[in-house]
Amino acid sequence: MKNVFYGSISWLLLTVIVLVLFITQTRPFHTLLPTEMIIVVEVFQLFFISIILPMFIKPSYEKLLGFYKELFSQVVIMLITFFPLTLMAQYFSLAGAASVIRFYLVILLIGGIAGLCALRNVLRWYYFVWTLIIAAFPMFHYFILEMANKDVRFLLQINPFWLIGRIAEPEIFISNWFLQVLIMVVAFIALNFLRNKKTQV
Repeated sequence: MKNVFYGSISWLLLTVIVLVLFITQTRPFHTLLPTEMIIVVEVFQLFFISIILPMFIKPSYEKLLGFYKELFSQVVIMLITFFPLTLMAQYFSLAGAASVIRFYLVILLIGGIAGLCALRNVLRWYYFVWTLIIAAFPMFHYFILEMANKDVRFLLQINPFWLIGRIAEPEIFISNWFLQVLIMVVAFIALNFLRNKKTQV
């Protein structure tokens, strides 16, 4: 595994720079409210863990337990590194601690899925699916809503970035969070099954 620590530190510094622009109301952040600070911080964490982290992972077929131990230790280090920033953002955003904890669990699951994709060297498909989730699904949702006036909200509910926008609304966040975790667990189990099947052949 490549050194993820320096990558997470660099991403943390970039997050701080963006927050400084946000706090000083510099364009294009001048329209955001202080209560949305938690969204800025958590989006940066999610973007790193889902898009940047897999690039640091070296595909390997070592024992899976050892791989996970190293992978999740790096993910936890990243979460700890961001934790003071998260606490500050949570204070200004009036978000509940339970919402942040639930979101961190989603991050851990996404980190495991990203690691498995790198371990099996299937990152091309991983990024294709991830692009569908974070870009195409919301676009389809609004297109269908506009053209056919149909409620296809589930396309947004499986989007982690959309869930961050609801992080200060626990009543809305909880049900969608359960759906999000269920999807991640199914994907995690499926990837493990495919890996085990391949190693047995």
